[in-house]
Amino acid sequence: MLESQVLALNPPNPRTLRAFRKWFTTVVPVLWGRDKSLFDHAGDLVALAPVDTDRLNIVLQTYFGWMFKEKGVEDSNYHGRSTGLFYYPAHRVQRAGAVISMLFSAVLLIGAIVCLLSISEQRVELRVGMIVLFTCLFAFVVGLLTNARRAEIFGSTAA
Repeated sequence: MLESQVLALNPPNPRTLRAFRKWFTTVVPVLWGRDKSLFDHAGDLVALAPVDTDRLNIVLQTYFGWMFKEKGVEDSNYHGRSTGLFYYPAHRVQRAGAVISMLFSAVLLIGAIVCLLSISEQRVELRVGMIVLFTCLFAFVVGLLTNARRAEIFGSTAA
């Protein structure tokens, strides 16, 4: 029973695994010989506490992680060498992702209303075109920035 529980655990986040490998192979090279390839097979490793992230949060972590760096926690040095690793709390990235998502949804909603109000009533084909444009843009943003399933994208777009 314990083995089935361990096998049911999620694999580690690829980004976390890269940082883990970097630490053990280049920053503090403590694995030699046969042990050097100990962490090469991601299928052999599990995450004890996986963080559920969406695409926007992955982009924020990958390219803008330095913006969420914990103040006062300096880059660890190993024998005078900089490790290139730093710590940032996951809740900061989650919060920034939520704010950005809210801004996108508000801009799309308000932008659609303002554009439709500014178009004259005689130009029906332009109004329909604007509705199509903003609907497609909304579906694209929801599909790109979130982990929404196809049915959720259809539902939110229809709403």
